[in-house]
Amino acid sequence: MKNSIGLFVVLLFFVVPVNLSAQDPEKTFYQQFSDVLYDECWCGDSLIIVPDTGVHVENRIYEEVVSFWNSLGLGVTFVFSHNYKPEQNDYVVLVQRFEGYPWQEEACKRGLCTLAQFHEGIDRRKNENYGGWCFLGAFLWILDRFYNGSYEEQLEAFTHELGHALGLDDGIDGTLMQGIDQDGFFLNERQLEALKAVYPKK
Repeated sequence: MKNSIGLFVVLLFFVVPVNLSAQDPEKTFYQQFSDVLYDECWCGDSLIIVPDTGVHVENRIYEEVVSFWNSLGLGVTFVFSHNYKPEQNDYVVLVQRFEGYPWQEEACKRGLCTLAQFHEGIDRRKNENYGGWCFLGAFLWILDRFYNGSYEEQLEAFTHELGHALGLDDGIDGTLMQGIDQDGFFLNERQLEALKAVYPKK
């Protein structure tokens, strides 16, 4: 990805209509899309990204990430906010700075460095309408090496991790969920089909 304009051109090319009528109502969304989902994370009508004290990510990164996910036409709206009121009862991802685990340093020596990590909250609730779990208190860790990455790497890493907040799994070759520097800043048709099933547009 060379610039944000290219990002949205590539994205629009891969956004295609999907047919959800063939889904098996006896199966959960995770069972139907286990090749691209690791869990279901329907948590409300909005997902609010709130940076914690000490996190100094450029506002334009938050803004581009929000624009990317909102452009998919899902039934969940991404919002960037410096403030959050718990009584809003929305799904919140708190962005925190974290130095990393010792095992991560070893992984980095083998070329498996990560710039950020998404962690589900320990409190979860069942959503009866969709059969999935909502993980409350989720947070995204920004590792120190995140700030050493280029703007494009930071943007891809941030967007990738928020894909996990929606329930997308790692390792989907050639897509955003494969990782950064893969020339894959888009989702494939199967991923879009799964997201539109779990987060239908109202």
